[in-house]
Amino acid sequence: MSEDLDYTRYGFDLQARYRSFNALAAFVRARDDVFRGGRETNKAWYTEVYYLIRREASQGGPGPGFLLVPIVRFDWYERNNGAANYSDLTFNLSYLPWENVKAFLEVTRAIDRPVAGPKDWRVIGQVVLAS
Repeated sequence: MSEDLDYTRYGFDLQARYRSFNALAAFVRARDDVFRGGRETNKAWYTEVYYLIRREASQGGPGPGFLLVPIVRFDWYERNNGAANYSDLTFNLSYLPWENVKAFLEVTRAIDRPVAGPKDWRVIGQVVLAS
């Protein structure tokens, strides 16, 4: 059985920077044909602010330079034709001691879920080594 389904996405992304302060925002709207028939429309957006704390190795002092980045992000999205809403608040602290090395600790709190009950917390710690 073959059926032509239409998937449409549009959105925008904004970025602003002033010295070491950065702000980002994005929005996307999806309108899809669903296989069981009908159409479904959902939206999602997020906003994020972060600050760059930088020390160059050439600035003197002990050890190499580094980059420390505190981040706050709010995510919101909907599913099931807008009937189910989800939102999260995330705090992240990233540390970049050398090129291609990143360590971070991130804490996310579920703010809104479509079912009643306790909201979850997620804590992630990670070290990333890239070549």
